Amino acid sequence: MVGLDASGALRLGAVLGAFLWPAVSTPGCSEAPRSLRLVIDTDLEVPEQIDQVRVTVTASRTDEGNVCEPVTRVFELVDPSELPLRVTFEAGTEYSAWVAFRVVGRLRLHGEEVFRREARLAWPSSGRREVALSIDSRCYRVHCPATEHCVNGVCVGVPHPGIFDDLQYRDRGVSCDRVAPIEDVVVLPDDAGGPDDG
Repeated sequence: MVGLDASGALRLGAVLGAFLWPAVSTPGCSEAPRSLRLVIDTDLEVPEQIDQVRVTVTASRTDEGNVCEPVTRVFELVDPSELPLRVTFEAGTEYSAWVAFRVVGRLRLHGEEVFRREARLAWPSSGRREVALSIDSRCYRVHCPATEHCVNGVCVGVPHPGIFDDLQYRDRGVSCDRVAPIEDVVVLPDDAGGPDDG
């Protein structure tokens, strides 16, 4: 598993093919689709300090190109046993240059955002790559400017400012899930996914 660096950027080696909660794959397939699995954990108290996680994903055709319309899935947290969350994004055929995600932790009782982190990643050349993200207590309720996020208790610049919110970066009307509509799935055991890349 690979962790994110201090900037939130990580260089790994379409419209999105799939955006699944958690990873679901077909046993016995000779070639698994290229995918990233995001493993989200926290040292915060569940549900007293955090009771919801929102993951938003977008992707681009080219290194500097526009992105498809971001898509979001929401996870309600009731018990610590529900962590870590394992979220898999499969590469499609179109928006396959890179993928970006935003993870937001919330405390619904107070209607409050308590954590925010973004990253821009390259798709793996084959198979699946795992990326770990910790919702760190050092960043709990640290509210940074719009172009920054909290890493290790300090506000630093996000990898791609505006990519999730500024319409100038979007291919209007092209949803990231148009190839394979997003589906909510039952949480599976750790060993239920397909093989890692390699």
